[in-house]
Amino acid sequence: MKTIHKITDQIYFQIKNFEGYGIYHTKEWHTFLEKVYGWKVRAVVSYDHKGELELFLPFVTKKRLGKEISISLPLSHFIPVLSKNGSEDIKKEQFPTKVELHTKISNWDYAQRHVLSIREIPKGMDEDELFASLQKSSIQRKIKQARNKGVKINSSFEYSEIENMYRMHVQTRKHQGSPMYPRNYFHELLRIFEESNYIVPFIAYKGGKPQAVVIFAYCNGTATYMYGASFTHDYGVNQFAMWEGFKEALRRNCTRIDMGSSPLYNIGLRNYKKKWGAHELPLIYSYSSTNLQKNIPNRTGFIAKAVGTLFKVIPTPLYASYSPIILKCLV
Repeated sequence: MKTIHKITDQIYFQIKNFEGYGIYHTKEWHTFLEKVYGWKVRAVVSYDHKGELELFLPFVTKKRLGKEISISLPLSHFIPVLSKNGSEDIKKEQFPTKVELHTKISNWDYAQRHVLSIREIPKGMDEDELFASLQKSSIQRKIKQARNKGVKINSSFEYSEIENMYRMHVQTRKHQGSPMYPRNYFHELLRIFEESNYIVPFIAYKGGKPQAVVIFAYCNGTATYMYGASFTHDYGVNQFAMWEGFKEALRRNCTRIDMGSSPLYNIGLRNYKKKWGAHELPLIYSYSSTNLQKNIPNRTGFIAKAVGTLFKVIPTPLYASYSPIILKCLV
């Protein structure tokens, strides 16, 4: 086992055949993290006696609240170890600093602060059956409302739409009291993934104007819900855009939809995902020391709540300029 500072194209090609391979293992995602945040992705790897790759785990080393930490990976909620034989025998000494891994590793300290919401798609399920499996009184009703109100979906991405995507996320995340992504975030995301066609934005229009967007990644049989934002909650625009992402999962023969992580305390968000047919799995992160996992930023603490309240009330230009700096320091 060793640490490599450059992940070659050959390695990226080889890991595509490993069980658990997903969007956050791709060369495109690693290129994106470096382009937007300057985080160089390295990897822990091991080879068998024939010299063939048998284990792979990407990570970056960055500063969190002023202290260096190695993370696999920031802004990526689940990064399983890719291994030919199912081994997760990752050695702490392979990393240059204290470590946080977004997966469970035996014999490491670990903690659960989130759940992972997964929607299974049984083989052979058609669109009508998928729709019928959604919660009737809210999700189905909202989708039907959007159709009746003339809401349209555009998934043929044009770069002129990026500013609208950005503005929707500014409005949504400011309202939530969450820090914003940098201005170039969505431009680089869609540019870097354009050739692979892994990532698709679905924009809902009402009266010819964009009102909501959801962004999905489709990779190795899994559809991952990555981002969602809107200018309004009216007309069912959010549910209609999400439904289009679900239908694309069917078209691409995906067997599951990863609806992302939710904090344990956010019951409303967790219940919303259940209305889409998702079930919850514990999302456990591993740490190289007990002291490290005890000092992870607390989203429900006094400081976090105060900063979130500040985000909600400061002028939007100030929020959009300075909250991305805080986000980079926290993740």
